Amino acid sequence: GFNNIRKTVPQTSCIGNQFELNRVSDLLRHSVAECGFIEALTFTLCSCPDVAEKFGKNIENIPAVHIANPKTQDFQIGRTSLLPGLLKTIANNQGTALPIQLFEVSDVILKDSTRETGCRNERRLCAIFYNKTPGFETIHGLLDRIMTLVKVPYNENRTNDKGYYLNNQCE
Repeated sequence: GFNNIRKTVPQTSCIGNQFELNRVSDLLRHSVAECGFIEALTFTLCSCPDVAEKFGKNIENIPAVHIANPKTQDFQIGRTSLLPGLLKTIANNQGTALPIQLFEVSDVILKDSTRETGCRNERRLCAIFYNKTPGFETIHGLLDRIMTLVKVPYNENRTNDKGYYLNNQCE
């Protein structure tokens, strides 16, 4: 019955530890929050238009995991990107004072035929800056900070390919 469980010491003793991926994710969350961004927690399941049609893509070309019998139209597939959730959060908070700086560190679900389950999770970071004026320097500064934290070495592109947008610039 209740309160009638005998107290015993377990036969094995072990010390719990946090997974490395979760530890690094928490460190990233704290660092991005210190840069003035607010964390958003969005749903892992979303609708097909949120992932494909609103971005001008075809749903067949996206490696999304589809729900066999969804209860609502809002939860049809597993998200393949964090951006639709953040955009939906901004759309639902139009009355909030600008600028709105949001981020999310979470998993996305991708099809993977090499796995037993047919899919895999990937941990990703997405940040968004919304204001009346452009704020590229804000996102660029955040990216520089993250790259410094995770110790990604600087690699200058010394090829002759100047990129699509940089052709004939400053020549």
